Amino acid sequence: MPDGITRVRSALALDQWFGWTLVFCFASIALVDVPMPLSRNGTLEVTLADILGVGLWSWLAFLVVSRRWRPGSTHLAVLVAVAVFLMWFVVVEAIRVVRGDEVLQPLLVLRSTLIPVAAYLILGPSRVDNPRRALNSLVLFELALTLWHLGEWHDMRMSDFLGNSIVYAGLITMLLPANVYVASGRGTRSPSFVRMAAVLNMLAALVLPVWAGSRGVSAVALVGILGCFVIMLGERKFTAVMVGVGFAALVIQASIWWFNPMGSAYGMYRLVPPPSEINPAWANGGRGALDEAQRKTALEEKGKSDAGRGDLAQASIDRIREDPLIGDGVVYFELPDDGVTQQYAAHNFVLEHINAYGAVGFVFYLLLFVTALWKAITWPVRRLSTRHTPLLALLTTAMLFAFSFTQPTSLIMAIMVPYFAAIGGLLVPMTRAATAERSRVSPPRVAGDAP
Repeated sequence: MPDGITRVRSALALDQWFGWTLVFCFASIALVDVPMPLSRNGTLEVTLADILGVGLWSWLAFLVVSRRWRPGSTHLAVLVAVAVFLMWFVVVEAIRVVRGDEVLQPLLVLRSTLIPVAAYLILGPSRVDNPRRALNSLVLFELALTLWHLGEWHDMRMSDFLGNSIVYAGLITMLLPANVYVASGRGTRSPSFVRMAAVLNMLAALVLPVWAGSRGVSAVALVGILGCFVIMLGERKFTAVMVGVGFAALVIQASIWWFNPMGSAYGMYRLVPPPSEINPAWANGGRGALDEAQRKTALEEKGKSDAGRGDLAQASIDRIREDPLIGDGVVYFELPDDGVTQQYAAHNFVLEHINAYGAVGFVFYLLLFVTALWKAITWPVRRLSTRHTPLLALLTTAMLFAFSFTQPTSLIMAIMVPYFAAIGGLLVPMTRAATAERSRVSPPRVAGDAP
């Protein structure tokens, strides 16, 4: 029986893609609905992602204290940045308790900041997970979400998937560089079915954000695939694959734009004018007049969305002006939506995190990214042999920040956990190699050498 299990695992390559990263990513989607019901008098729900995050941080602490894992310089810097950030947060929250300010909403932001960092750190000690398996896990995690969500292809704009389909669109867009790396087969030795899944994910990232009607995420996806193409130049066979994926995406988008089957272009018409607006004879794929009610609704919603985000940003800025260093902790603001008042974040990661931690805390928040990405940031100076992984990690971060300027994605664990796992999967091998190189015994000094 054990031999049979071993054969099945080998045939399915389970050991190459099933690990803690996959479990942590699926657990992270349990948190997507929390921000909306949270209020000044609300309660903070405990979810599976919280429990697993605490467990992983505890396990990492045990490994460090017991000296079973000796973090290299990069991981140690991340741990120090986390400690400094957490100490600042405790001080700020204590001040807010004394002043009677908001304390629950910053706690929500805290866990969507610290728990995801564990996804990066678990790739440090290889006994917990390993970078290659983490990247493969991300590919299959994303494919599973796409297959689950694809049933709503005809009206994806109005889907509540992951709380909002734009969250899903942001996720698959951000993971585009990691999918490119896995699909190329460069350095991952991924099974062929995982590489094929990565190609399908690349296609989804160029198609589905448009169907979700997100202008910002769609633009980021386009720029992202062009950036990946430039980074992967020289990989001739794979650049041909990327061109094929881009062509397939254009054919799919053109077909949806022209025929609008079952109203699937509802989100697309928020981005580009429908055929009937260019030429009335083109309505409904040239088959006659098409009901314009859906397009009109889409355009009205676009204007309402722009105005609402402007109001939220102004409410956030007004709060920050009152106390820019510490703030009063109010992260979510009331906004009327079709006659119902609901709470929303500012839809801008800079404002969201300044509201939560104050301006000083926002600097500490950015240090979490700087320390985790340090090997990539200093890649040109270090003259490392590979350029693909550092550039793809930096591109992943740029894409995250770009669409988080107009979406509250940096407050959502379903986005942040895969992000830190992705850059960890790309960069941890570089970190380990640098640590191993420094740990080599220095050659003995020769008499007369300079001290």
